[in-house]
Amino acid sequence: MAARKQKPTKPTKPTKQPKSAGARLLVVEARFYNDIADALLAGVPILTCRGEGFAGRVAASLLEAAGLRELVTDSLEDYEALALKLAREPDALNDAKRILAQNRPGLFDLTSQVRALEVAYRHMRETTSSNGFRVTADGEIEMLQPV
Repeated sequence: MAARKQKPTKPTKPTKQPKSAGARLLVVEARFYNDIADALLAGVPILTCRGEGFAGRVAASLLEAAGLRELVTDSLEDYEALALKLAREPDALNDAKRILAQNRPGLFDLTSQVRALEVAYRHMRETTSSNGFRVTADGEIEMLQPV
């Protein structure tokens, strides 16, 4: 069979969408945790069912950190009901997008998160020391004064 030469096709024009289409953008299924983070980083809310799978638990954790606990469901029935509500009520989805826009910078600010963790560690160490314990270099907790 002889090889045929392919003719280049003309690029297609993107279909026109109503200006309000961007306001309705919502991810309703994400199978991989990096999809979840990418969507939130792009400012797109995610609807998730916590379930027992890794992606659902990661999505729930990220949504809660972003202040969007209301987009986390615990059953498929609740998931479907919320998806329909968000599709029918653009204001509810816009509220979620607004909350995500407000909280997104802190959600992906690794430097601030590391600083907060360091402060928490210092607080734990000071609290432990002031209560008669000390933390060794290898992380063990020792009592300073035996009872």
